[in-house]
Amino acid sequence: MKTIHFLRNFLILMVIGVSSCKENPVSNKDKLVAGFSVKSGLLSDRDQLVIGTQSTLLVWTNKDTLFKGDIGPSTKFIEIPPKVSISDTSSVFLTCKKQGFQTFSLSLPYKQILELENKTISFVFSNLNKYDFYLKTGNLTGNKISLTDSKVTVEIDGKTVFSKQAPSEIILVKLPETTLNDSDQVKITVEKLGFYPITYNLLLKDIPLLSNRTMELIFSENRPTNFYFMAGRESVSGLFVGETVGLQVKRGDELLFSGRVGPQRQLIQLPESLPDTVIVSITATPDKGEPLFAKHSIQDLTRLPDQTLKFLFPILTRSQFFLEIKTYTPDSMHFSDYNGSFMVKEKNSGRVIHQGNYPGYRTIMETSGWNVSDTTLLEVAIEKAGFSTTRQPFLLKKLFSQSYRSLYVFISRIFSYDNLVLYIDFNNTIADQSSFKQKTTNSGQMTYRESGISGSAGILSGNYVTVDNSPELNPSSFTISAWVYFENYFFGIGNEPIVDKPALSHSNPYYQYHLGVSSTSGSGTYNSFGFSVGGSDYKAIGTVNDIWTPKKWYHVVGVFDGSNQTGKMSLYVDGKFQKSLSTNMVISDLGRKLYIGKFGNLDSYLNGLIDELRIYNRTFSQSEVKTLHSEIKVPVPAFVSGNQKQNIKNKNGR
Repeated sequence: MKTIHFLRNFLILMVIGVSSCKENPVSNKDKLVAGFSVKSGLLSDRDQLVIGTQSTLLVWTNKDTLFKGDIGPSTKFIEIPPKVSISDTSSVFLTCKKQGFQTFSLSLPYKQILELENKTISFVFSNLNKYDFYLKTGNLTGNKISLTDSKVTVEIDGKTVFSKQAPSEIILVKLPETTLNDSDQVKITVEKLGFYPITYNLLLKDIPLLSNRTMELIFSENRPTNFYFMAGRESVSGLFVGETVGLQVKRGDELLFSGRVGPQRQLIQLPESLPDTVIVSITATPDKGEPLFAKHSIQDLTRLPDQTLKFLFPILTRSQFFLEIKTYTPDSMHFSDYNGSFMVKEKNSGRVIHQGNYPGYRTIMETSGWNVSDTTLLEVAIEKAGFSTTRQPFLLKKLFSQSYRSLYVFISRIFSYDNLVLYIDFNNTIADQSSFKQKTTNSGQMTYRESGISGSAGILSGNYVTVDNSPELNPSSFTISAWVYFENYFFGIGNEPIVDKPALSHSNPYYQYHLGVSSTSGSGTYNSFGFSVGGSDYKAIGTVNDIWTPKKWYHVVGVFDGSNQTGKMSLYVDGKFQKSLSTNMVISDLGRKLYIGKFGNLDSYLNGLIDELRIYNRTFSQSEVKTLHSEIKVPVPAFVSGNQKQNIKNKNGR
């Protein structure tokens, strides 16, 4: 019987093939945007029409508040901030309120959220009393379910509280709320002449969690141990094609059923004397391919959706599986096909097993040439500019044992990639990771330190990087973000260059834009950070002195708003606002390259480490700068500078 569409936490579970897809812990550090969606609706009547409705939502974990505010009829994306450490087993708590209706509260592990269809939690409000629910009774015959009349009895702690002859339609079961408690045991019995009665037990507190507040109890043929069986194959397009297989059902060594079942749903009749708790093993053997196995209790079999056990045989050999890669976009709340490259790696060693281009739809993976064992832990690795870096682990042994031999991998858009025109992560490369692929040059002997802010970091010690001029690097408004680290104090006069887009000469206005750092200095700006822009004149702002000390990473962000010729500039360090200045200035393209770690107009360099350099063609708000800073969990690297050059500047250095 289809006892219940009991989507326990108002959730519609996404049916996917491989449980191993959900085994890896979820970390939200670095660049990955994690999160899920929430929507609320109103149950109009027994027709079960759900319409969108406004409500108030609070979402939190044990340590952090994730969201607090109103949500409307449309879906709301709840982002897990990068600073929040969350794993598969972390509990997420939600409370959803609507005036005039019962408040919903639930707690569920983050892993369960990741398994949702579209990662969406739905709250359904109803005018029903707390323990009232709708009941649908039906009759399953072959492939059809039809509503049927029946007698419905509800008992609470052995006392009958509801009894009615239900017609062939959905009925409303009203319970006496005032005399009930959440922990009361409820027994629901549905009887129909010619069929065995259906019974279902639950706690009263579970009733409000029913999908659309509706329970479905389906009658089958006249034995409580009967269930239906279907077998078929899944094509590359995802279509299901039924076929005939050999089926055996055993209780230990005792054979309960043996025969061939066809491509349609077929009734399997087991001995009526079997208790609900008996475990049976089920083997389905196709004419081509390997058998599939399952173990179920009698009770589980009779409570399957549509009372049907489905085995799906892939159109694959023993060494093949389906791979599906999907992109998840929080703004549009849907999955779309991913089209790009991917790699299969040995997870522990990082050895590349296979690499290729993904066609944008389901593809068959052939593992016979991979030279790995079934117990080797592998991962699908997807690295694409503008998307979260995804590494999905899996075991071939576990993958091949599934009824659905499919591996699903989902990648998400990266919040901080919006409007990104230059991104150098210095992970053993100076290549631009933004979609613009700016041309970069290693103008020195830059090497990398593995213990960076995120992966490795670039070592600036007489080494620097240039980026060819392009329209994208000359926006009217922009945000520059960089992480820097210094082993020692250094001597210099002026603002040593982290990022420098120079003017035509080292004279007023000096720079088109410049993000820098000062140390021991004759100008009075000791151990500070600075941000400068140039147009008709030169403007600069800086932090207080002694804001930084050696042997520590710092996140420095300069923001310039050139919209409407306001010319406002702001400076942030470690996510905290430092200073702003209204300049009423417009800056323009001066045609010069961009320099990293060197002045464009002086033979002078910056000693230190640099990592995660980003330039955006828009302004960031203070909250966005804070989020950008919190994306990184700061390590403490051992600094190795190579052949450092002392940073001594002339008195015109700025």
